[in-house]
Amino acid sequence: SSSHTCVSASSAGTTQTQTHRCCNGPCIRLAARGRAVASALESLGYSVRTTNMSEATVLLPVVATVGSLAVPCILGLLAALDESYEGPPSLPALFKFLGPCCLFTGHAILTARKPAAARGDKTYLASAVLLCALFGGGCLKAMGHITAGPPVALAGACGLLFGVTFADLASSASRKTRLVVRLAISCGCCGSSCLIAVGATGGWAAAALGASVAFSVANSAVFVSMHGGPLGARVGQALKVMGSLCLLSGNAIGLGLHSEPPAGVVGGAVADALYGAGALNQAVVVACGLAVGYGAAVVAASEKKTKTA
Repeated sequence: SSSHTCVSASSAGTTQTQTHRCCNGPCIRLAARGRAVASALESLGYSVRTTNMSEATVLLPVVATVGSLAVPCILGLLAALDESYEGPPSLPALFKFLGPCCLFTGHAILTARKPAAARGDKTYLASAVLLCALFGGGCLKAMGHITAGPPVALAGACGLLFGVTFADLASSASRKTRLVVRLAISCGCCGSSCLIAVGATGGWAAAALGASVAFSVANSAVFVSMHGGPLGARVGQALKVMGSLCLLSGNAIGLGLHSEPPAGVVGGAVADALYGAGALNQAVVVACGLAVGYGAAVVAASEKKTKTA
């Protein structure tokens, strides 16, 4: 038991102070909870992390504008590469095979940095292996080494495995999770659904393109969130970005999107000029666009500390 003071309000509007002894009374329990909350706030430095929405509002249009300038150049580079490439296998098939190889290598680097591989890491690596088998078999078939490649339904299994990975990430997310990471998880779930649709429909090209776009955005968002992190982790994530872009390029060429510039993005005259600017000029525009877009995305996704007490 202990002695403590309780302050209460009387019906006349005055306060009454009483000192008495009790054992584990409500006042003691309330004081203990108050001390626990105060200790937790002190351990957190009396601060929370919030997204700098004002900077994001200004800089995200910059990222969109730079990207719209880079798209005609990228399509022009793909068109020139497709014209000069001599298969077999076809250029889209080659891109699609290189994509999951980069995804596997990049995620293996990230997993090796952890004390133990989580279930999501194992399913991600298994899905990348299945995609390598799927697209690698297609390349071998085109080269005449085998008579039949793996079934397209294998893409559905890949989508399920990727879905387990991103479902685990989604289950561990909270309000404190950075917005850019939540964006990556959402895009990863969308990409997994698109892969399942590809397997279920026997090779729906639009769904395959949607999956590659979603995974490209997801991996790029994670790469942005890793700014300032360990070099090894950033190298691994950069390989995953490259893998997603390889898959996106293969699907774009397969659908013939590289045959003409997207006039509706930046205007017909500008798109035509960028599309036919030549490989060197296009490479310079793309490199500058990536640098500016990456910097703007990093600032837009940054978070700042605000005092709560």
